[in-house]
Amino acid sequence: MAEERKWQRVDAAFAFLSAKAKAAAPFSLDEIIEATGWTESSVRTYLTERWRAFTTRADDKWLVGTKFLRLTREAFRAHHSQTSAGLERLYDALVEKSIAAAISAIEVYNKPDFRYRAENFAALMTNAWELLLKARILLDNDDQLDVLFARDKNGEPMKSKSGANRTITILAAAKTLRTAGVVNDNLLARSSASRHGPSRRRRIAARPSNPSRSHSKTS
Repeated sequence: MAEERKWQRVDAAFAFLSAKAKAAAPFSLDEIIEATGWTESSVRTYLTERWRAFTTRADDKWLVGTKFLRLTREAFRAHHSQTSAGLERLYDALVEKSIAAAISAIEVYNKPDFRYRAENFAALMTNAWELLLKARILLDNDDQLDVLFARDKNGEPMKSKSGANRTITILAAAKTLRTAGVVNDNLLARSSASRHGPSRRRRIAARPSNPSRSHSKTS
């Protein structure tokens, strides 16, 4: 009975937050307490911790972001069934895998007799960056796994041949973080350095010396 009541309240919260997100309407604590039956302390905890990725405070009321509309009822239920430790492990797992892939890439490249080492290095290091970018997206979105799902033009998750949800590509992940301003400045700085730095060094190295000018200065 307690378990059933729990999910009834979670479903009521999902319906309430979905309606507020669609209407772009603020809501008060009293409204969601009445809609769900949760206590004030429980609602405050959810707003500041579990729902912080898609709710913001506006004076004495709260607003639901439009990204909440991407959640299905099942995803919202799954979000509520996870513990804080479980959420941290999901993010940490991607970070650990990213580090492992990067180390493997370096180890392969440092083996001079390893066939196709450059190709293997590129594949492993690309995978390391993809995992790291996706880990950051999870961190910024309260570890909601569905933010990594690739979606069609109707906003529905795209499926692989096996029926599993497809995740976004490394380019899509980088674009998401660049739009959020996370890596934009760093990427632009590195791009500028790669365009101007080496070419300038080559020009300086290729510039001939002027013996007569050197002689006149020392004489």
